[in-house]
Amino acid sequence: MRQRFAGIVLVTSCIVLAGCAHLQVAGMSVPVDLTCASLELPNGVRVREATHARIIEVTGRLSRIAELGYPLRACELADDDAPPTAFSAKTVKDGAIIQGYLIIARSAAERYSDAAFLGLLAHETAHVPIAPEPACNIGIYGNRLPPVEERVACEAPVDAKAASWVGKPVMLTMLREVQKFMSPLLDADFRTYNDAEIAARITFLEEATRRDASAKTTVVR
Repeated sequence: MRQRFAGIVLVTSCIVLAGCAHLQVAGMSVPVDLTCASLELPNGVRVREATHARIIEVTGRLSRIAELGYPLRACELADDDAPPTAFSAKTVKDGAIIQGYLIIARSAAERYSDAAFLGLLAHETAHVPIAPEPACNIGIYGNRLPPVEERVACEAPVDAKAASWVGKPVMLTMLREVQKFMSPLLDADFRTYNDAEIAARITFLEEATRRDASAKTTVVR
């Protein structure tokens, strides 16, 4: 997902943060205190500790469900008028993840249904441990878009991982609501691209659901 916001392009993908001192990676940086406020985004976009009860509750719920083995920190975009989006980051030290971050716009917590919001945060949580492919981790700024099929190839497994925690129906609800709320905010080119990506990811999950149902069907003779 991409949308114009405060002069940059946000992408719902995992941004890797190196956990040594203050090394910048992919346009973000984090000092060793590991706070949300320490996350530095381009163009002065600020992040703060989450205070919205729904963001805190769902982040904690996913941390327990996913059993990640490292803390998952709930953060918010400081701009309360930011569009209803979410993305993730992680701090890595000596090759190991020492903290994951969910960075959520308050509007996402206020606009999406319970299922869609859970699915959105589950998707971003799933990005944290999965090594990012270039088409997924294209940064949080820039203008290059990979082919839709490359985006789907890296995002669909993340959807599947999230679905293993919260269920495929939840993830399908999330994708449909994200398309509903985000498409009107995108310019024409990004809207066409986004709609094609979301449609393909929905098809992937629907086909997986049908395969699961077929595998559970037994024939009595």
